[in-house]
Amino acid sequence: MDELRERLLKLEEAQAFAEHSADQVSAELLRAFEQIERLARRLDRLEQRIVELAEQEDPEAPAPDPLDDSEPSEGRGPAALQD
Repeated sequence: MDELRERLLKLEEAQAFAEHSADQVSAELLRAFEQIERLARRLDRLEQRIVELAEQEDPEAPAPDPLDDSEPSEGRGPAALQD
């Protein structure tokens, strides 16, 4: 009977540890998700600002894609401002 009681106690401890670990992981996932949401909102604002600045520079030009990594076309970008 004592052996059975010890096994049960060990199982209960393991379950409590697993529940605690799951709670910690859940809390960490929530914090990460909230940070991702904040960063996504910040990125949206930065992208909008890039478009606004490009439109101020040349209202006739099409709005640039803020995530486009290609070289800027002639007459646009920092090199064009050095004249």
